[in-house]
Amino acid sequence: MKKFVLLSLIALLIMGLAPAVYAQIDFKAYGSLTAGGVMWKNFSGSTGPILSPWALRPDAGNGFDRTSNFYSSYANIFFEWNAGKDVRGVFNIETVNYLSGRNLTGYPPAAEGTEFDTGLWDTRVGETRLRNAYVQFGVPYFGIPVPMTISAGVIPMNVRPAFTFSSVNGAGIQWDIKVDPASLSFIWGKMAEGNTWAADDSDFYSLEGRVKAGPATIGGYVIFNDMDTYPINYNPVKSSYEADFWWLGLYADGKMGPLNFNFDFAYDTGKIKARESVFGPGVDDAKYNGWATQLKLAYPSPWKLTFGLTGMYASGADTKKTSKAGLPGDDVAEPTSTAITSKVKSFVVPAGGSQVPWAESMFLGGHFSTLIAIPQQMAYASPWLTVANRGAIGGTWIAKLWAGYPVTDAYKVTIWGMYIGDNTKNGNTLGDARKSDGRLRDDKNIGWEFALIQDISLYKNLMLTFGAGYLFAGDALDQAVTATTNKSPDNPWILDFKLAYNF
Repeated sequence: MKKFVLLSLIALLIMGLAPAVYAQIDFKAYGSLTAGGVMWKNFSGSTGPILSPWALRPDAGNGFDRTSNFYSSYANIFFEWNAGKDVRGVFNIETVNYLSGRNLTGYPPAAEGTEFDTGLWDTRVGETRLRNAYVQFGVPYFGIPVPMTISAGVIPMNVRPAFTFSSVNGAGIQWDIKVDPASLSFIWGKMAEGNTWAADDSDFYSLEGRVKAGPATIGGYVIFNDMDTYPINYNPVKSSYEADFWWLGLYADGKMGPLNFNFDFAYDTGKIKARESVFGPGVDDAKYNGWATQLKLAYPSPWKLTFGLTGMYASGADTKKTSKAGLPGDDVAEPTSTAITSKVKSFVVPAGGSQVPWAESMFLGGHFSTLIAIPQQMAYASPWLTVANRGAIGGTWIAKLWAGYPVTDAYKVTIWGMYIGDNTKNGNTLGDARKSDGRLRDDKNIGWEFALIQDISLYKNLMLTFGAGYLFAGDALDQAVTATTNKSPDNPWILDFKLAYNF
């Protein structure tokens, strides 16, 4: 079946390029330049310990209860060539600067992959990287009265990006079909290719359908991760594991009377298998089943004030049935148990995603005001790019009240307060506090988060955003210092700003 789909796409690609069409080429360039910074306490990026929400544990002596910060700048530039309305080419590059100053002068300029990184002290030895390079064309009808578009090359890949899968650019093909009021999109992408003569590659497939139904758009999708090497291995070396994962999702966006609403539901199921039964009978695979749902309501009042409610629930794992990495044969996360990993009930997002898409919280997923998303690396999410992982929300739930008000045409304020709960069983999603007998403590309160976002339009294309968040930490954030003692962190907080020029 997979071969048939790929051959069909290739045939359509050939048909699209076959006609000798000569047209005027229109060129345009656009993109964005951004600069910003983040300061925080007891909060981390993707290098933090799996069960900790900040960079260093209490016994490490550096990051716990200390203030950290970074400055960053970024450029994202698109070049586009249009040959009429049916054919266009897109080329997109970006400079890479995760943390300014992370390298000093003297860094080897010939080192591979270091060109044009604006975070380097000597930017001549920085890094630039390709994001997109693809051709997009309308498929000639050939008697089939259905508008179809093919995108082939290094393409952007998004499936319900605010909730499930986003921010990926990779080698693949996208096939779009549109018949008002419905549309259909199929994506195939090559996540990793090892030896071309071996079954050790990883592929991404998705099928998404949408239909306009009155004041609402209703959609659904299927995502399939076919990974013959797991975790995804970018070197030609076979892993001890392989995995198949499926995601089934439903969503709706629109109006319901005076309310605007956004609804999401996603279910994941899959299995990680050992290539050989090296762990003994009954421990050669780990099964995954999890789910998440969210409802967001907004009421735009006659007084320009918009306020709303957001509720989200994402299933959590059981530490007596899964390890931190969720691999078969591993000891489970619960330190006093002799069991091995068999089931992961936490909601997980697809492997290969480059950023956490969920943005309802400044602490769980990296809010839109943050210059770069700061994904939490918690249980069942290590390393987060190469495995199916709990993303920003697996093992948590929230109840959020928020409001936004345009004080002037150039100044908008958004505030919110939310409760964040813990769904992990026999342990905690973020913390790893233990009981006096060494067992993991099971707490339910991650904390109360409050945030203030300010958007200031300095000029037509220049936006300055300030964000401030404070979390009153609950017991579920306590960290183990020894096998039987714990320490409560100071309340986490974060301040950030972003200056963005779009052209």
